[in-house]
Amino acid sequence: METYKMSSESDFIIVKPEGEITSRSYPEFEQKLGRLLCEDAKLLFDMSAVTFINSVGIVFLLRIAGMAENSCAYFTMYNLAGNIERIMRRLQLQSVLNVAADAEAAFINIGNAMERELAGCSIAA
Repeated sequence: METYKMSSESDFIIVKPEGEITSRSYPEFEQKLGRLLCEDAKLLFDMSAVTFINSVGIVFLLRIAGMAENSCAYFTMYNLAGNIERIMRRLQLQSVLNVAADAEAAFINIGNAMERELAGCSIAA
């Protein structure tokens, strides 16, 4: 990622990476995002400005999805460029990374995931 924009409203964290997602771009970003994730957070990646992703970038996205799952948070990504969408499809990662066509579908993904997974996350009393 050459740059990224991150906004947080309520328990929604919307991230818009720009440029390339490669090994040069993600370590600092992953740490910052890890500090923001909390139980029931909704993490949405708007991928519309991503122009390239390599294998390290895909591992990064898988790590972010795993961090969200471990935090009982919800992760989805949307607005993938055609070349990136083809990569996700070839690697069969659409469901693992909760890929959605657009923002509306991403919010639906999160709602569906909350219904399915809420029972699997325990809340400490």
